[in-house]
Amino acid sequence: MNLIATTPSERTTPAQVEPIDGEVFRPRERIKSQTDFNRVGRFGRNFNGNVVRVQWSPNESVGPDVTCTRLGIKAPKKHIKRAVDRNLVKRRVRDVFRKNKSRWPARADVVVYCSAATLAAPYAELEREMLYWGREVVPRVAERDAEKSAAAAARSERRGRNGEKGSRAPRRTAGGDEDRAPPARGGDASESAVRSESTGAVATAEE
Repeated sequence: MNLIATTPSERTTPAQVEPIDGEVFRPRERIKSQTDFNRVGRFGRNFNGNVVRVQWSPNESVGPDVTCTRLGIKAPKKHIKRAVDRNLVKRRVRDVFRKNKSRWPARADVVVYCSAATLAAPYAELEREMLYWGREVVPRVAERDAEKSAAAAARSERRGRNGEKGSRAPRRTAGGDEDRAPPARGGDASESAVRSESTGAVATAEE
């Protein structure tokens, strides 16, 4: 009897991708790499709440295996001493995440930082704050970023047109240097109790 040899690649069947619909939390929905934690910490947007701090960053360019919003949780030992309490706040955050998937930004890596305030807060307060972040903060930050991108594109287009026409030397007064009013200085207007802004913090390995 003749036996046909097969290569390992021919014997391997393609891996099945687990569905993430519904109130589930699959392994592919979890941020595991320290590189990804660092990327979100360096380039992500920031939300400082009363119960948690949230950072998030788009993950479309991370790789072909990343096709959904992913969650990472930080519960440092220096803020939450007991391991049982650290596990408790992580379970609560995961539970809020899996039960409200439609409320989070699409195709993003989300890192939630827990503290003693997270442990002390009731579950309902944690859920309310995370839902506020997804419903109010994320769209507002996205709109602000879109406006900045549009303004930058308009400036670039104007510079391109001016470059084609040729630059003109600035007009000077008889005294030599131009007299210009100094830029107004003053503090930025304070935002609401919760702040959304860029941050340069780098996440460290999960305790």
